[in-house]
Amino acid sequence: RHVCAQELWAYTPRWCRPHGSQPLKLSRRAFRHRGCLSRLGSGMLFSRQIRRCATGCSALGVQTLISKAAVAPITGSRIIRNSTVHEAYTVKDHILGVGVSGPVRLAIHNASGRSFALKSLPTVSLSKKRWNMLFDEVEIFLNLDHPNICKLLEVYQDSSAVHLVMELCEGKELSSRLESRTRYREPEAAVACIQMLEALCYLHWQKICHRDLKLENWVYVDSSEDAKLKLIDFGLSKRFSELPQGDMEGTAAYMAPEIWGGAFDEKCDIWALGVIMYILLSGSLPFAGQHSGQIVRRIMMEGFPLGGPHFDGISDLAKDFLSQLLEEDPEERPTAKACMDHPWLASMSAGLDRESGAADVSEDVLMKLRSFASQSAIKRAACGLMAWSLSPHDMANLEEQFRRLDRDG
Repeated sequence: RHVCAQELWAYTPRWCRPHGSQPLKLSRRAFRHRGCLSRLGSGMLFSRQIRRCATGCSALGVQTLISKAAVAPITGSRIIRNSTVHEAYTVKDHILGVGVSGPVRLAIHNASGRSFALKSLPTVSLSKKRWNMLFDEVEIFLNLDHPNICKLLEVYQDSSAVHLVMELCEGKELSSRLESRTRYREPEAAVACIQMLEALCYLHWQKICHRDLKLENWVYVDSSEDAKLKLIDFGLSKRFSELPQGDMEGTAAYMAPEIWGGAFDEKCDIWALGVIMYILLSGSLPFAGQHSGQIVRRIMMEGFPLGGPHFDGISDLAKDFLSQLLEEDPEERPTAKACMDHPWLASMSAGLDRESGAADVSEDVLMKLRSFASQSAIKRAACGLMAWSLSPHDMANLEEQFRRLDRDG
């Protein structure tokens, strides 16, 4: 049996079609890759496979890119290999930031002129451990789709590196914005915390542990006062079933005590969030030290202060919230979803109208969602492809509608 591509072609924007080309017939086998079948009959979307190729498909065409995604060279992932990142993008020398696995540079898409962030991960002479880390980062990052997580759009591989094309967040890191104001007021900190928790709820629901939450890995999408926070850098991320017990990689000041004991789970992300919130509210680290060894000793042997001048004016509810996040026993530490229900967040977010939920979403949006849900999988996949041609402003509006509908992070 064949799945006719005429329907996909009809819903594909012109900029995705190679000049003079015609739609092809695509068999089900063409969509199968290491057991990952785009189960059209059961309604499972293959839009994730298509849309990651959307940015550079103007010269190559949808069918070619789908084919590339299906024969990706790194096992189990979807990577564009038959064209280079430099054919599709002009890579600037300006470094936007440096993550666990490499620097991030500005890249301009040659066809559209849009700006993206490009991380290049060298693959020459990689140890087995580092190769596995690179593989995990790419494979996990490709499968994430949440308004508070930076999106990975394309992956290119050449003889010396793997290149990740990501959406560009033009605002400052959370650490840089904090430096300009010393500390956050409680309502500001709560807004940031809710966004971080929503990303964490999603990650943990996907059975993924980030393992490197810190101020520098949260970036604002722009410089506006109410800009959204997005999580970046998945260089240490692991699935729950693959967490490396005994592995002590990370940033010492944010690492939970159980990590130093050699056995940990996703609750280490909650501890790291607690450190972030402590810094935002007080302007100081809970466990400071001149070197990693001193920091570790304080994490393991000393408590964290919730008094003194740093906490003047901080509410008891906020202190209770910090105490729960920084609970030494991971069994007693709350989940990300439970943190969302803490009274402090409820009291601080009352003015954000979060309780209104779907009532704030226009009827027109709801009707379009119902229409989308009733379409065939191939139409929905094509819509997923077209979504990546939207402007950042339009995408932000859609993400806000999603946030209002999302009831559980």
